[in-house]
Amino acid sequence: MGAAFIADFINPAVNGHGLLIQAGGTSGTRYITQWKDALGTERFHMEDNGEAYFQGNVGIGTTGPTFKLHVNSTDASDNVAYIHHNNAAQSSGDVLKVRSDAGDNAGSALLNVANNTGSALYVRGDRNVGIGTTSPGSKLTVV
Repeated sequence: MGAAFIADFINPAVNGHGLLIQAGGTSGTRYITQWKDALGTERFHMEDNGEAYFQGNVGIGTTGPTFKLHVNSTDASDNVAYIHHNNAAQSSGDVLKVRSDAGDNAGSALLNVANNTGSALYVRGDRNVGIGTTSPGSKLTVV
């Protein structure tokens, strides 16, 4: 059985769909939802296998995200980000991986754990680590 369109809001200025909501489908990418802008560029889609694609920035708790993933909370007792790998039998793989393809770059940070008074832990692109400083001069600098 082919895809059944539940809703298809077509923008006449777009070559294709404005907003498409569908169920089913037997071949290729099967979208649950898909959004294209006025130029026909895909900005968002969600597939029936649970994968999603976003073009641009994504905001959680903000309507004006300024980063690829921008999470904002004003709740004083809130956990802003929580990553949990719920498999006690895990024998390989990473729970959190931060990567940059900039190489040994002393001008960028791979990780910056900070509060409003400064950095607590800073890992520079050249793999120098600072605790209490964003300018580690050696492999480990503690201030």
